[in-house]
Amino acid sequence: MLLLICCGILLYSGAQTVWQYSKSWPIHQWESGLVAECQRAAMGMPVFESAEAGHATHMYGPATTYLIAAWFKVDGPSFWPARLLSLLGLIGMLCLLAWIFARRTQLNILIFSFAVIASFGPCVLNFVEPRPDCISLFFAASAIAVMQVAWSRESLPLMAAAAVLTVVGMLFKQPAAMAAGVPFLAALLDVHRPLTRRRMLMLCCPVSGVAGTLAVIAIWFPGTFHYLLRVPAAYKISGFDMLIWSAKLSIMLSFLAAVWLTVQPGIRPKSLGHFRRQLTPAQIWTLAALLVAVPCCLLTASKTGGNANCLLPAVVAGASVLLAFGNRVQQHLMLERPLARWLPLNCSGCLSLCVVAAFALSLTTNVRADVSYGDAGFASLVRLLRDTDGTVACPQDPAAGVLAGRRPGRSLMLEYDAAGWPEKIPGWFFDELQEAMFVVSVGQGEDWRFWPLGGAAMESFLRDRGFEPLNCSALQNSVYRVWQRKASSRLAQSQPRR
Repeated sequence: MLLLICCGILLYSGAQTVWQYSKSWPIHQWESGLVAECQRAAMGMPVFESAEAGHATHMYGPATTYLIAAWFKVDGPSFWPARLLSLLGLIGMLCLLAWIFARRTQLNILIFSFAVIASFGPCVLNFVEPRPDCISLFFAASAIAVMQVAWSRESLPLMAAAAVLTVVGMLFKQPAAMAAGVPFLAALLDVHRPLTRRRMLMLCCPVSGVAGTLAVIAIWFPGTFHYLLRVPAAYKISGFDMLIWSAKLSIMLSFLAAVWLTVQPGIRPKSLGHFRRQLTPAQIWTLAALLVAVPCCLLTASKTGGNANCLLPAVVAGASVLLAFGNRVQQHLMLERPLARWLPLNCSGCLSLCVVAAFALSLTTNVRADVSYGDAGFASLVRLLRDTDGTVACPQDPAAGVLAGRRPGRSLMLEYDAAGWPEKIPGWFFDELQEAMFVVSVGQGEDWRFWPLGGAAMESFLRDRGFEPLNCSALQNSVYRVWQRKASSRLAQSQPRR
């Protein structure tokens, strides 16, 4: 039964991954903004500048922007590079886990651990999330794997290599820097390797690499440092949200309770020393990664604008712990007796219940997979914008203008994100619409896409400023709507640009 459930989750996740990747329109507002920022970099325009001087960009690392921009220079702008980068990050991470644990654990434990990760898929758009969560986590996981080898061999060069991997992950997305804290906890858990001067120097390598990189960026690239660290640091952390995310993460990691019961049933505080002496290096480092990832993920998820995707490192760390203790779990899977006196479920039933609960929570925490920011009308919208003269404003979805061959505009989502989600709508939003000949709005009725104005407010605002809706059959059932000034020629009848 457990294998059937796991295989079902893996098949569902794979099908949804293909479906999400194949969409030719923006999945969410961040993806649209990311395309605009990468096109800025590809065109040599400033990216990391102040909102007052030009525009606000995303809070991810610069590696995300400039790597995708390099693709844009070769093949033109599109949604595929960021999605492919995320998918490759996931595949690399799964291959890394399989390479490390395949020879020391049973196949069914490996399948279950992959199902645990796949059950989190709806929270990261089934792993084609255009935000760099998966690729940054791949580098962080690789860094921790190299750290373990370096620690066992007492190799300073290998620890320096792990520091480089940590920095690369941080340059994709900041939370990857949490890998630098893992060696400290691993050193506390490892009773077989006492701290020598060389090992103390090794502990400082990843932290020094992260701190040194941030110092260089702060001095030589202050604009990048502003978005990389200062803006996220200014976000408020909600205690109530932290309680909610803690409860959700507990459900997602509930399988670890079953793992714990198989490893050390009825453990008492005085037996912790004996437990530590029994730990293998893989168990030490995966436990250290979990203990670092859980509080860091809860902090990032609980900040203003935090989402479920912030919990991905903790889920992957939990799956790694399961793999590290896989042999003990496998022994209990062969037994029919309950895991504990107070628990009327055997190991297989307990793990089945946990993974189903985690999967159900992921599905209900996020919107359905068939709901996205754009829709199939996006292609028709791009063609219309490409074949017309006149300025076009589309702050809700700037990717439309970029794919139509126009200069990248501001992203309303990124501007709000950089400003800490203010209650007042920024003045540039009204100025940009006021100066445009055509305006593209996104949303139908009063749905969530019209944020921050709402459908009726947006329509009233545009009509009051001399705009009227364009009757375009290709966009009749689409969330996209084109408005034109009454004094301008209609978009569909305008002469193509040559």
